[in-house]
Amino acid sequence: MPKCPTCEGLGKIIGLFPVPAYTKKLKKKTKCVEFKCDRCKGSGKISKEGQKWIIDGNTLKDRRIDKLMTLRNAVRFLKMDPIKLSQMERGIIKPDLTIHYQTIKIIVK
Repeated sequence: MPKCPTCEGLGKIIGLFPVPAYTKKLKKKTKCVEFKCDRCKGSGKISKEGQKWIIDGNTLKDRRIDKLMTLRNAVRFLKMDPIKLSQMERGIIKPDLTIHYQTIKIIVK
């Protein structure tokens, strides 16, 4: 199975996040935090089908951006949940072909 492109095979994502600092000067401090990768669910690998979802999702996103549509405007037009469309565009869930066809209709208009 191919290596996950999001976590690069680690199964986790590491980032610095601001945390409240209760000192006299109240300076912002950061903390290193680890999250399980949402694409590979922590395994570090994705299936060939998952690779296809990423390609299809990128195509869907490119079509939307070419039409100068924001994600918010696209979900209003498509009458769907913004989280679901975002996950489709990122290849987290399988992109729905009906969304592809509706997106093509947007471009043609």
